[in-house]
Amino acid sequence: MKRTMRPAAIAAILTIGVVGIVAGCGGGSPASTTPTQAAAAPLPMSARVLRVGDLPGFTPRTPQLMGLELVDDISDSEHAAADKQALTDAGFVEGTLGKLDGAEGTYAVSFAVRLGSAASTAGLLDHMYTSARETGDANVQSADLPLSSIPGAKAVTLSGSNSDGPIRGSAVMVADGPFVYGIQVVRQGETSVAGEATEAALRLFARVKGSPLAAEPPAAEPTPTPTPTEPTPAAPAAAFPNAGEQALLQHVPQSSRSACDRTSETGRADEATFSVRCDLPDGLYVYYEQFADAAAAGRSYQTYLTANTIPKAAGSCATELPGENGWNNGTGRLACWQSAGRVWIAWTHEALKMVSVATSPGTDMATLFSWWKSADSGPVE
Repeated sequence: MKRTMRPAAIAAILTIGVVGIVAGCGGGSPASTTPTQAAAAPLPMSARVLRVGDLPGFTPRTPQLMGLELVDDISDSEHAAADKQALTDAGFVEGTLGKLDGAEGTYAVSFAVRLGSAASTAGLLDHMYTSARETGDANVQSADLPLSSIPGAKAVTLSGSNSDGPIRGSAVMVADGPFVYGIQVVRQGETSVAGEATEAALRLFARVKGSPLAAEPPAAEPTPTPTPTEPTPAAPAAAFPNAGEQALLQHVPQSSRSACDRTSETGRADEATFSVRCDLPDGLYVYYEQFADAAAAGRSYQTYLTANTIPKAAGSCATELPGENGWNNGTGRLACWQSAGRVWIAWTHEALKMVSVATSPGTDMATLFSWWKSADSGPVE
């Protein structure tokens, strides 16, 4: 799930600053040999992230070419604005994000960033390293970890915990020419992921080291359906709202529906089947998201608690910040917190299989909570 101020999967677990940066979590040891580059063949940006076989036990998704919104997937909400500014100052040109799916309780992400000049990479690495080391969270511990097998790599180990128990994370970040590469791996439990992260980094760096940029390969042409007539032109993207969004809008209060639009692909929650964002007066905006079942909605809600270190039953949002408790006769959950100059409320509706998230600028939780208690917040049953 991926939008500014909402927890990316990895940030949701360890609240790592701008991505990347780490290389191992206790217990593991990097390979003893320095990777060698057989031939510096040109590579497009989409080929500069982990691929099948680089991280055993994980399945890479199709890489995404991205702009500065890349930060929303690899940084936590506390650091996102500063991290985007750091990339801009360093001469950011383009980026690639590669997510990897592993066993339950694990998550990995690989990224590559291209800057306008190789001279800017050192400063960006330092920013990322500092962001990772200074977590600002008492539940997250960080420490340096030397990684001599990849010259110049920044290495930090992070460990923490959430309501489900301990979490361990590892990552590696290194620069080569105008490119910056990073890997992050997270696992629920006390088992280190250091060995997996460092071995994957060695494989990636051996492949990309010294490689000049190549153009992206053309998109594959669709196989035409044999027909004696002219092929039917591809249908344009469905106008908003489509049928699923129209059904979701019926659960949005009538007073807000005209202010809603389709949530961007990088903005919607990972498992949301449909998602809309409604921009209301005074900087207040609300996401209403539909899920396939209540379990998926519950997992999405949990990411907010994890990212903001909110324990279950932390207290009523009327008096506690952060807070978390039940609502709707115990069939839904409600959480509130403050982050990066805004106050936030997330709430679930079990019967509707929905999670809604509202946020407004400043520190006035009382006003946002008062809005949430009104009929203007929804969802409408």
